[in-house]
Amino acid sequence: MAPKQAPKPEFQEGERVLCFHGPLLYEAKCLKVATEDKQVRYLIHYSGWNKNWDEWVPESRVLKYSEANLQKQRELQRANQEHQSEGRARSVGPGRRGGGPSSLQQQKHVETLFQNIRITPRPSAGAASARKTRKSKQKTGGGDGGRAGPSTSAARGSSQPQQRRRGRGDPASKSEAPAAARPEPRVQIPAELKPLLVRDWELVTKQGRLFALPAVRNVDAILADYLAYKKAQGRGDSTEYAADELVGGIRSYFNVLLGTQLLYEAERPQHGRVVAAHPDAPMSQLYGAPHLLRLFVRMGAMLAYTAFDDKSLALLFGSLHDFLHYLAREPAAFLDEAEYKEAAPGPSQRAA
Repeated sequence: MAPKQAPKPEFQEGERVLCFHGPLLYEAKCLKVATEDKQVRYLIHYSGWNKNWDEWVPESRVLKYSEANLQKQRELQRANQEHQSEGRARSVGPGRRGGGPSSLQQQKHVETLFQNIRITPRPSAGAASARKTRKSKQKTGGGDGGRAGPSTSAARGSSQPQQRRRGRGDPASKSEAPAAARPEPRVQIPAELKPLLVRDWELVTKQGRLFALPAVRNVDAILADYLAYKKAQGRGDSTEYAADELVGGIRSYFNVLLGTQLLYEAERPQHGRVVAAHPDAPMSQLYGAPHLLRLFVRMGAMLAYTAFDDKSLALLFGSLHDFLHYLAREPAAFLDEAEYKEAAPGPSQRAA
């Protein structure tokens, strides 16, 4: 049987396009095209953004530059602004599903963040080479503004002005209607880590202390350590590949949700300062263990709105639980109270 032909790219190098970044569309340029594991990917440069934000994206995130798609871009921007306005007037408790219907645009795209987590054969040599090139150039980002405590109720406010932090979105949905929510799946937080969530909440909301930023050991470093741990186990290329994709998904998810879902009210001024001081840094380079742990409390509510089938969701949760059990091996090292500093009021306070 003749081998299947590689898919034909829909977009060409140098072509002007629109690209999804989180729930919004941005004008961009296609710099390179590569086929990896029978999937076409594009190296995208976002117009007007620093080249450090260039990233490889799947074809599902790219749209033709046309009047119809420009109109779609404007509609998404309007809807996002309305969502931000609604957020100013609402509070989010620990039992609410991702903030309710006004968060559905973000939830609608979240499944693509983990689209490659399934344990699959290692790509061919050619595809692996393309993937290596992609990962050497790829940068990730996250959201700004907003807040909602993951372990207790916290006020959820407005987002900062137009975000530059980015995550992966999926415009390829055939229907504009958001996925219906299933019964909320829950990420099982290991018993060793639960007291850390409570202590983190107490330090911030009761004692007025803030986790020092940029973090001494940031999220990127924690994820890199986990990846090295999995590779050291020597269980084969497919396991390493799956771990690599899991780490990429967690990083992107963290960068997208940090500003809108993972901050307490008291942390918002600090967030604004650190973003202003490090405008080109993704959230995973600025924040550390406590905020990463908060992510897993929020994740189940967000995944309730994705289009994963039960089998895919079970595989995903198995991978997430493996990561959490890795963190639970040394809980004392995961959260250091010495890294929380008194919040000094006034504009003279340093961004940390």
